[in-house]
Amino acid sequence: MGPIMPKRSPIVPRIPVDLSSIERPPLGTIKWYRDHLVIPLRLRASSRGFTWIYFGRIAGKPCRKPLGKHPRMSLEAARASAGRLSSDGAGPAVAGAGASFASVRSMYFTSAEFAGLSPRTQRSYKWVLESDNYVGFEGRRIGQITRGDVLSLKDAIVASGKTYQNVLRPLQALMSWAVDRQLLEVSPASRLKLPSNRADPHPFTDTEAGMLLHAIDEEVSPVREVYLLIALTGARPSFWCDARWSEIDLRAATVQVSQARARTSKLGRSWTLPLSRQALAVLKELYASRTGPYITGGDRPFTLEQKVRDRIAERALLGLEGARGTPGRWRSTMLSWLDDKGVGAEVALRLAGHSTGTALAGSRHHYLGGKPTPDMKKWCQQWGDHLDMVRLL
Repeated sequence: MGPIMPKRSPIVPRIPVDLSSIERPPLGTIKWYRDHLVIPLRLRASSRGFTWIYFGRIAGKPCRKPLGKHPRMSLEAARASAGRLSSDGAGPAVAGAGASFASVRSMYFTSAEFAGLSPRTQRSYKWVLESDNYVGFEGRRIGQITRGDVLSLKDAIVASGKTYQNVLRPLQALMSWAVDRQLLEVSPASRLKLPSNRADPHPFTDTEAGMLLHAIDEEVSPVREVYLLIALTGARPSFWCDARWSEIDLRAATVQVSQARARTSKLGRSWTLPLSRQALAVLKELYASRTGPYITGGDRPFTLEQKVRDRIAERALLGLEGARGTPGRWRSTMLSWLDDKGVGAEVALRLAGHSTGTALAGSRHHYLGGKPTPDMKKWCQQWGDHLDMVRLL
């Protein structure tokens, strides 16, 4: 507990709506800003930075307690933290003290910790935490969610045949962040032994691949082109959703995999992948109607909405029990096809966009970046020709 408050509170102005407008005062000067919604919450500004301070009472006694630094701790998180400290019998200082799961989730999405995650992880966490799996948590106060609730969710996911660790790992991150921000005493999702995330390993059959390609042809641009590029290259869906024209070389028939894109690489530099004639035809069609830096024709990355995925899967796989048409499954389909053709592991993995691979002896080695090899170009084109063939099935 911090030092006792003085008898007379310092006179402080109201916290402005735009926190970025607050300037650091000169050395040796301190300025205070008071929140109009949570009275005990104040922002202390000095030449060294900004600190959120709880300037009120705890258990009936006056107290001054640091809560966190701005901008690392947002205003919403500071309000919720200050509200939790107000326990003088009059209830929380703000309704956000017993914040709901939905409101804490929103604060987490705007936090510095979430911004520090890779773009691919951010998209994944947002999609999972906003999915139907957490509908039952939406209106509940986060402090009322018990470990039993989390285990019940896990059992329901297992019973549905889905991979539970992919759903619970984002919840662990959210709950841990809430504990750090004093929105929660103990995380009910802590110490869950979650296996590594697993993707769907089952490749498409030739019949399923052909039906999916026909279903993709019925979509409008740019959904059709993005799906086709995913199928023709075996790349992760996020790769083509984020692809820029500066990474495409139509003359050399290559696409660049940058270290800054999606997952990072220990190579410390980018490398290139070959493109088949079929992929080049799709890209040239997009290039003719480009309106921004992204190949999808805009100024921002493209998003494959779940309803679009479901529509394509339903149209293509109607009547095929147990089949799922997720676009990420083209990756395992291409790798399985290359393995059946006897293609070496290095060529196959490099075509899939990997910079590293595991040798047969189990030692991890790095592939050299740079131009695609003749074998990579050969099998890239043969995969494109194979997809043309399955369209006819």
